[in-house]
Amino acid sequence: MKLIPIETEDFEAIYAEMERAFVLEERRDFAPARELLQNPLYTVYHLEADGLRIGFVCIWKLDGWAFIEHFVVYEAYRNRGFGAEVLRVIKREFPQLVLEVERPETEIAARRIGFYERCGFSQNPYPYRQPSYRGVGGELDMILMTYPAPCPNCKELVRLLYGCVYHVPLAE
Repeated sequence: MKLIPIETEDFEAIYAEMERAFVLEERRDFAPARELLQNPLYTVYHLEADGLRIGFVCIWKLDGWAFIEHFVVYEAYRNRGFGAEVLRVIKREFPQLVLEVERPETEIAARRIGFYERCGFSQNPYPYRQPSYRGVGGELDMILMTYPAPCPNCKELVRLLYGCVYHVPLAE
C-alpha cells in the first residue's frame, strides 16, 4: 500500500468521488477545495495497492497531529481489508491522528466508528461540532476520534482544528 500525493489534474476526479461519498455539509465546494492543494499543511493522496488506485485520503499536518479530513476507499475495493491497511500506513507516517465521525445514529455510522476503534482509534467525550465549510449554518454534531489514545487536551486540539482547517475561532 502506498500513499501518493495527487497531481492537480487528478483533483476533478477525486472531487467527484468526494461528492458521492460525503454529504454537502461534510465537504467544501469545488473551487475552495481545489485551492487547498496549494496549502503546504494539506495533502491529498491516492491510495495505491498493487498498482491500482483504490481510493484517496486528505490529510492536514497540524502541530504534532495529522487530521484525516476525508478518507475514501472506492466502492469496488471495499470490504477487502484495504481501509485497515491504509490506516496502518498512515499510522507509520503520522504517529498522532485525529478524525471526525458522525454520531452513531445510523447503522453505517455505528459501523464506521467500530471500524476506527478496531484500528486503534479512541472516541473522545469532548462535545464537538464540525464547523460549516460554507460560513453560517450547517454545523454538524460529530465525534472526534484520536490515535493512539484519547486526546489529553481536546479543547486545544479543537482550537487547532477550528483555526487551521475551518478558519473559525473556538467559542469559549
